[in-house]
Amino acid sequence: MFRGVYDILLDGKKDERLQILCDIVVEDASWKVVISREGKIEIDADTVENLHALRLITQTAVRHASYWMHFTLSSGTETDLSSGLPISMTLYSEIGVSSHMIDIQKCKGTIRSLLQTSTEALPFLVRSTDLLDRYAEVSALIALTALEIQLNEAVKDEDLLVAQKLAVLRYLDILHAEQIGALKNLFTLRNRLAHGLWSGEKMRNALGSVCGGSPDDWVIASVGRMKKSASQKVVEKVIGALSFLSTAKP
Repeated sequence: MFRGVYDILLDGKKDERLQILCDIVVEDASWKVVISREGKIEIDADTVENLHALRLITQTAVRHASYWMHFTLSSGTETDLSSGLPISMTLYSEIGVSSHMIDIQKCKGTIRSLLQTSTEALPFLVRSTDLLDRYAEVSALIALTALEIQLNEAVKDEDLLVAQKLAVLRYLDILHAEQIGALKNLFTLRNRLAHGLWSGEKMRNALGSVCGGSPDDWVIASVGRMKKSASQKVVEKVIGALSFLSTAKP
């Protein structure tokens, strides 16, 4: 087993305003994540790869559960428990979050929902949360790229387009109609953003299909661009889609 120990930071240091009402423990047979009330994170995993994946997942979960505050994880220590020796560190960007109160159930749910996500997709998801406060469209596009990476993992035929891969999953009855519909809406929005349609009716309608409600609720009226709340909603929808798509095995 391998263990990583990290602190939750804000602006590079521990912040007394951080509120965690009780210890958060999420575990399974081969891994365990403990987030203490004091803001210390301890992760146990059966492999170094899984330890690093769980670090990224926990980073995302802490941000999501704090309503996208820009917390960071310290570089911490990582140890091989069988020998007691430190393991080689992998450098990651600092983890950010924008709320001082961490929702315990949301944190646990996010960790569990991302457990089977591709290790290639996770860095894109984390990077998207780095940009939530500054670049709404870029943040959403990067999160949607993570979703496409996961789709490519589910249906590995490189010659098929996104729509064809979704058709394969629907035909094989691996995903139900509601899940396919959610993925279609997300990839439609991705196509709009990827082709530079960051404003206008097509983008608003695609955004409304993903986020719900009136399309105008999610854009800045004066410029027609995505609100920060819209990109946050898109990232939440991507997390949900990654959860069910990561279990899709044709």
